Amino acid sequence: MNQTDASAESIYRNGKVYTGYYKKFHALLQADQDKVMAERGRQGIKKGPQKKTGHQVSFAKTTEKELAATKRKLKKVNFKISSLQTKGDYESDSSTSGGDESSNNGGNFFGGREEKKKGKKSKKNLMEEV
Repeated sequence: MNQTDASAESIYRNGKVYTGYYKKFHALLQADQDKVMAERGRQGIKKGPQKKTGHQVSFAKTTEKELAATKRKLKKVNFKISSLQTKGDYESDSSTSGGDESSNNGGNFFGGREEKKKGKKSKKNLMEEV
């Protein structure tokens, strides 16, 4: 058995050209290297180490995370809605307990709307008289 027979037998496994890793690929004959490269090209094997494009996550886990995120958002929105409803309840309670005052009246004690309207009317009357 000479060197060509040994190298020729080393590239064939089960009667086919082995396209996997060769520890001493450069030690093979150029013709054998060409055969291996041609077979790799035919099978679509790319040169160099193959990098994974990304971490594969199961569909169930992805869906579960999306569902949890949606639940959190819904809870936050429901909280905002309930807080707005309670604010509306306080406003409606205060307006009904006031009795005969209108709801848009700020009151006269601290210079509310009605007091300001009276002040503007009296100033207009004074200006017209002069």
